[in-house]
Amino acid sequence: MEALRQMSGNATNQPSEIPCVLPPWSSFLTKSWTQYVLPHSTMPSASEFNDDLTTRFVRWLRVQEYSAVTNHHYLASVVSLCRFLDDIPATDVTHLDIRDFLASVAQRGVKPATISRAMSALRCFFDFLNMGGLIAWSPPRFVRLPRLK
Repeated sequence: MEALRQMSGNATNQPSEIPCVLPPWSSFLTKSWTQYVLPHSTMPSASEFNDDLTTRFVRWLRVQEYSAVTNHHYLASVVSLCRFLDDIPATDVTHLDIRDFLASVAQRGVKPATISRAMSALRCFFDFLNMGGLIAWSPPRFVRLPRLK
């Protein structure tokens, strides 16, 4: 017992204090969360983020063995949506944005079947984002189109 007291530097019968050693990562507990946000320059822009999502979506379509024609049309629709969104990330899109996009497609004078195909592509894309946990709901699922004749 005497050897323990001498090692701790405490020759009295008082128990010595146990030093509190915190792990190096514990400093984040005392800092503001804003100190951990990446600088704006390192954050991707909305268009870069949307391009990355589009690339991942195309890979997923290939893995799901969609036909080459379907891949082409779905990609064209998603890229067109991303251009329409401009500075809005795809993960922040609402059903109103989808409706506005489809209205802009219709104003080009395309056939109703083309609009319906674009809607199918958007449903697939946003379902992909939903399955990946990036969004909680699929905005195109809340937009109704008239039935084709």
